[in-house]
Amino acid sequence: MAHIDTLKAFKDLIAAKVPKEQAEAQVQTLDASLDGLATKEDLKDEIHNLETRLDTKLDAKFNILDAKIDAKFNTIRTLGWALFGLLMVIFGSIAVPLSKIAFKW
Repeated sequence: MAHIDTLKAFKDLIAAKVPKEQAEAQVQTLDASLDGLATKEDLKDEIHNLETRLDTKLDAKFNILDAKIDAKFNTIRTLGWALFGLLMVIFGSIAVPLSKIAFKW
């Protein structure tokens, strides 16, 4: 959180010829108004935390998507080999009778 050196601010105001009561009131008001304000470092830390959380969530989502894509690809590959085998059986069953007819003299 934002911080102010209230003693230094008070002394600076007194050195600038601000009446003591007014300087004290200004320093107290300034200190109270800074309460809850974030510093640049606070913001940098929060941004870093958000980036880390986002990276973790995105990595998890990408891992899930990769697994789903791999599963779909494996299914397609298996179906492709099954189709290839089926076509070989079909062509084989057609080719055998044709070869008997073609080479019958």
